[in-house]
Amino acid sequence: MVAQESRIPEVWRYAFEHDQVVVTLNRMDFLELAGDCDLHPGLIVFREGGLSRDEQWEWLLPVLDALAGARSLVNEVVEVTGKGVFTRRQVSLAPPQAGDEQLG
Repeated sequence: MVAQESRIPEVWRYAFEHDQVVVTLNRMDFLELAGDCDLHPGLIVFREGGLSRDEQWEWLLPVLDALAGARSLVNEVVEVTGKGVFTRRQVSLAPPQAGDEQLG
């Protein structure tokens, strides 16, 4: 599902109601929504825009592989900064801290 600016809250609500993690290039809007929630199923955000669909998949697949055996992403965000490079942390509008789990 691709979210246009006006549909962002609708996409977030749908994901919540169906217990689905949101994967997005629209990091700021979805981080704000996640930060406003007491509970959500999780968020995977790309920290770089302008990626082609193929590049998005190349960056995302190592994340999915690493998370396959992991616990849920409830109330967490995975920030993808490169192919196989990402950080997983509790959702907060604050930047990642030194103790955040670095994966990939």
